[in-house]
Amino acid sequence: MLSLLGMTILVRTGGDPAAMVRPVRAEILKLDPTLAVFNVDSLSSHVSRAFLVPRLCAVLFGVFGLIGLVLAAVGLFGVVSYEAATESWESPWGGGHPGRRQGGKGGARALRRTRSTP
Repeated sequence: MLSLLGMTILVRTGGDPAAMVRPVRAEILKLDPTLAVFNVDSLSSHVSRAFLVPRLCAVLFGVFGLIGLVLAAVGLFGVVSYEAATESWESPWGGGHPGRRQGGKGGARALRRTRSTP
């Protein structure tokens, strides 16, 4: 496999991976003595390092999404509680609160129209 630092060789072993380091290094040096063998590691740690940045990004996106959701819920709660506390809400269709008189000029204007029509 090619990586940013050069070539990566993965070797499957039946036993302990640390015991196979010396024979694999000797075989590589037998094929090409100018190659430098370094960063010998197990496959599990190699894979965990390879997926470190995507995993970190996913965790950060999740945390920021959760913070945004909490802020939106707090803001919505604040708006609804303010409107409930001030009792200033009226329907755009003119209903208002049940049991409350229709305020403003809209009701009087509608009443005049119904009386003035022949």
